[in-house]
Amino acid sequence: MKNNLLLLLIIISVLGGCKKDNKEPPQSMLSGSVIVEGTKQPVGVASNRVQLELWQSGYALFQKIPVHINQDGSFSARLFDGQYKLVRLNGAPWANNPDTINIELKGSATVEVPVKPFFTVGAETITFNASDTSITGTFSVSSLDATKTADRVSLHLGLTNFVDAVTNQIPLPAASNDKVPAADYLTAPSTIKVFLNPDRYPGSSTAELRRQLGVALNKGYLFARAAVRTGGVTERFYSQVEQISLK
Repeated sequence: MKNNLLLLLIIISVLGGCKKDNKEPPQSMLSGSVIVEGTKQPVGVASNRVQLELWQSGYALFQKIPVHINQDGSFSARLFDGQYKLVRLNGAPWANNPDTINIELKGSATVEVPVKPFFTVGAETITFNASDTSITGTFSVSSLDATKTADRVSLHLGLTNFVDAVTNQIPLPAASNDKVPAADYLTAPSTIKVFLNPDRYPGSSTAELRRQLGVALNKGYLFARAAVRTGGVTERFYSQVEQISLK
């Protein structure tokens, strides 16, 4: 009798553990876009470098849920239904904003998150010149914070549509595509010209650069975007990624 009772308790315990382990994962979807305040312009950032935070109310453990911002300013998270507070974190290429955004999630929700960048990039034109195998990027830099100064303007090229100044780019010599802005960078367009011919970069230290340039020229296209960096701020504000034909 005792053995039967013990066996019954074990079965109940196992079934209870299985039920707990098989709890349904979250099914509701929160999606949205980080936009320039007062506009519908999505921000451009380095992929998975800038985050938002979500906090869900009504639970004993009030824990943060990190949400990465995609390079085109979009974001998404699969969550349980409920009330959430969305927080904009420090360290981004825009002004800190301590205000929270309240979100009620039931099945799905879409939210726009406004931010005020220190600088933005716009009116970008990125073209390929077959005669000298070069790419020229021309773009405007606009200031949204008169107390800040831009310390770099740059043009980033990549073999995939993930492009930024951190790791996702063709490893050009920094001086060729990452420059100190001209004195009139707020009133005149910035122009950066980059040469793609692998023969321009001899030496063992540039072997990977020559390889990637050869791949791009063989495929007949690459991806590019322009950027501006604020002095004292690590993250840059980017234009959206463009596919550039090399034919």
